[in-house]
Amino acid sequence: MPDPAFRVRLATPADEAAVYGLCLRTADAGADATALHAHPDLPGHVYAGAYLHVPPAFALIAEDAEGVAGYVLGTPDTPAFEDALARAWWPALRDRYPLGTSGTPHDARLIAHLHSPARTPGALTGTHPAHLHINLAERARGRGVGRALVLRALQGAQDAGAPALHLGVDDRNAGALAFYPRVGFQELNRAPGVVWFGRPTTLTLGEQHA
Repeated sequence: MPDPAFRVRLATPADEAAVYGLCLRTADAGADATALHAHPDLPGHVYAGAYLHVPPAFALIAEDAEGVAGYVLGTPDTPAFEDALARAWWPALRDRYPLGTSGTPHDARLIAHLHSPARTPGALTGTHPAHLHINLAERARGRGVGRALVLRALQGAQDAGAPALHLGVDDRNAGALAFYPRVGFQELNRAPGVVWFGRPTTLTLGEQHA
């Protein structure tokens, strides 16, 4: 069970500023990326914001007395979500951040992504159509919050009909690489800079009673 100081709830668009802030503070392989960006909203635009606004997506928040301390963002249908982003998310951001917009090298990499987002390989989504992203503030780590968020996300993806779920981890993020196997994920493959994990959405008996 998670620390009782934290509660998990559905996220809403009103959580955007808090989600963007946490995304920035964890965007450097789990560490604070504030100093790496002249445009601090870019990590949130690329990695988080759409899950609050564009279906088919889900978003859950973990919060305590200090506010938002973690989130899990995802979708039960990655190809459909990527199609929706092409229609309803990336175009406005491309207008806001044209190629060549001044900023740091990290900004330039994210702006390039806005203009040419990579699709998730079909070999991955064919067997693991759902995906998630999770980020935790330092105060929420090691307190059962991440596990609670993952289990809620798995249940939601299963309820939506997804048989299995995948996620990608920056290969520099030692904490995340150690965490996901502890919650039932197995390594699927590797690509430059990223390790892909997956697991069925079905919860084990122990997870159902966690």
